[in-house]
Amino acid sequence: MISDLKSVCSHEDVGDRKALAASAPIRAFAYDSSAEALQDMFLTVAAEPLSALFLFISPAQDFDDVVEQASQYAPESCITACTTAGEISDRGYGDDGVVAIGFPAALFDVSPILLADIHNIDRHALISRVIRDRATIKARNPSFLHEFGFLLADGLSLGEEKLMSALAPALGSLPFLGGSAGDSRRFEHTRLWFNGQRLEGGVAIFLVRSRCRCQVFRLDNFAPSNTRMVVTDADAEQRLVRRINDEPAAQEYARILGKHPQNLCLDTFAAHPVAIRIGSSHHIRAIQQVTDEGHLVFACAIDEGMVLNLAEGEPIVAHLERHLAALNQPEPPALIMGFECLFRRLASVQSQCQHAVSKVFKDQNLIGFSTYGEQYNTLHVNQTLVGVAFYPAA
Repeated sequence: MISDLKSVCSHEDVGDRKALAASAPIRAFAYDSSAEALQDMFLTVAAEPLSALFLFISPAQDFDDVVEQASQYAPESCITACTTAGEISDRGYGDDGVVAIGFPAALFDVSPILLADIHNIDRHALISRVIRDRATIKARNPSFLHEFGFLLADGLSLGEEKLMSALAPALGSLPFLGGSAGDSRRFEHTRLWFNGQRLEGGVAIFLVRSRCRCQVFRLDNFAPSNTRMVVTDADAEQRLVRRINDEPAAQEYARILGKHPQNLCLDTFAAHPVAIRIGSSHHIRAIQQVTDEGHLVFACAIDEGMVLNLAEGEPIVAHLERHLAALNQPEPPALIMGFECLFRRLASVQSQCQHAVSKVFKDQNLIGFSTYGEQYNTLHVNQTLVGVAFYPAA
């Protein structure tokens, strides 16, 4: 079902108002849950008229209080909020704060589409809505020459693949990305909210046109090795693998790694993901947890008969520096909004390079949050960093 609640975050004719001084999205942060930190963040991000405000909120925060305050400081804006598996602020990685990104009305027109139940999608209605809304905001803003789309989904919905399959015919050449809301490292309860409507189990999709040039990108530092395994028993709906190579899944995965099954944990999964081939490319499938029965729960689509290659990683810092630096041509972006898989973050911690990664993020003006999964064009993926770089509006 597609919700029409405040279905258009419209661009207003702001004329010569001070919003025209903005040249890119506005960013602000609360590094803790103190009243002063939240107030300073909202005073900064809501200082100019906004077409949309996005809040990435640590589970350590009082989610309801944060969104209530946002509604008070930016009552005319479309406000969207989700919980995170960690934040990325101007200090790099953080765990207890809030990241706020405001899209100034002078620069952005945002059209939201809400799906209350990610497992109950009217494909025809969704495709028609996306095509219609893209045409509407293009006609409404002939001087806004750049467009992209993104989404925020419930990271425990287990439905992102179905969603992306339904969206694919409507996206065409539209650059698209997304992030699945997190719950720290607990995998128990995520929150997703839009203008007073709870969307747990759902998704919020945003079609954006802008005066700012925008570049959507994706990167991961893994490649498939020659070590292969075959999924021989799985529950695709639950992303659950019971047997690999016709052996108990966790036991066989541990054997391949040379580890004891009882020592498997999030850090192990982050350091040793697997990859599957889709077309001519390989895509990472992150393992989320091991069950008491010795089954493996994946964070992305998995099914019987899939051939998995153990993945090998390039050093993450050098890889990150090289690929983000490529976005600096012909000019550096004013801001990058990024959605990075929790498992990349855990791998950085495990290899003791999280501070170096944080420095790269700070140097490249990348902010966002750690996710339970990412979306890129028509795919739901794991262990990647997806983002959109915003270049200063003329």
